[in-house]
Amino acid sequence: MIWYELTPFDTLFFRGSIPLEAGLPVSDILFPPPPSVIAGAIWTAGKQDFSAPPNVKVGAILLKQGEQYYAQAPYSWYASSRKEKEKNALIPITRAKEFNDANAICSVSAPISWIEDKDIKSIGGQWIKIDLFSKSGENSYKKEAFFDEEDRIGIGIDSKRGIVEEGKLFMARHIRLRNGVTIAIAIDKEYGLGEKGTLRLGGEGRSCGYQKIKTPPSLPSGGDSKYFVSLAPILCDNEALLSKVFAAKTFVVAGWDMRKGKGHKDSQTWFCAGSVFTEKIGDQLIALAQ
Repeated sequence: MIWYELTPFDTLFFRGSIPLEAGLPVSDILFPPPPSVIAGAIWTAGKQDFSAPPNVKVGAILLKQGEQYYAQAPYSWYASSRKEKEKNALIPITRAKEFNDANAICSVSAPISWIEDKDIKSIGGQWIKIDLFSKSGENSYKKEAFFDEEDRIGIGIDSKRGIVEEGKLFMARHIRLRNGVTIAIAIDKEYGLGEKGTLRLGGEGRSCGYQKIKTPPSLPSGGDSKYFVSLAPILCDNEALLSKVFAAKTFVVAGWDMRKGKGHKDSQTWFCAGSVFTEKIGDQLIALAQ
């Protein structure tokens, strides 16, 4: 895999299948975005064949702060929501295997029937240091914020007349990475990218600088672990995948087909980054220590 560091020049805008229409609430943030968004940005920046769909393989979407890399926490890891509210607290992690010996799908929603503490909940979706994935036994993490949310007002434009369409006023939620925080991605080839440059990422074509990471992160190894965690969202396009799920959460995306220039894409269901499986079903997964 080849690693690149993305530095947004402004906010970023990612959303799922929620339409942007007058009267509807602000759309939820979808971060990290599905690999198809990353793939499209790279395909365009590298000036690849626009008549063909982007076939970029994205192996990881991480956050980078200094020399430290952060990934989405496994959905099979749990912690006390009371402890999370304590400022700068080190929060103990409870792994699914510690309280459920049965080989069954693990719930990611509280309350969980086999846990006495009803305050416990999955920490999947939170950003934690990736080296925790390789540490067995007792573990803890510190809840940190890497970006801020900003609500932006948008307007609909009549593409033929170039004027604002009446009643087409909506609100969208963007993210702004904090100072010193960047996005690290792993892809299988360069696809025409240089050592550094710019690309447009996500909704509204927001610009990012990119630069090849000379010393890629050392991804942890879980040894003979029977569980594997995803470092990027995984497309749920095969019913057979469901039999490999241990603890996972999904989201749905839809959108406009920019390559064809008209029509909507079919909606797609993705497993969130941090989803845990009983088999290594793709290059996005690494072993999770027991």
